[in-house]
Amino acid sequence: MSLTSTSGAELRTWLKACTTEMGRGEIDFDEVFAALASVGFHGLISSCVFGWEEYAAEISVRQREKATALIDKHVGRGSPETGRH
Repeated sequence: MSLTSTSGAELRTWLKACTTEMGRGEIDFDEVFAALASVGFHGLISSCVFGWEEYAAEISVRQREKATALIDKHVGRGSPETGRH
């Protein structure tokens, strides 16, 4: 599937099918974040941790770090879009 030609609804459905920790499955999140940036996405991004309650805190921290790194890579650190300085 080409993410740049995928509708928002299709992308949400596809991402909901991802049931593993970010970076440990078949989904290329670098491609996902690149596609979001290419269409000017400026909304909220959330990450759900489920299935590994005993590791939820650690997974949540790792996923936030991965998402933040991808946002910085594709949108830019300290840019108005990220709201960070």
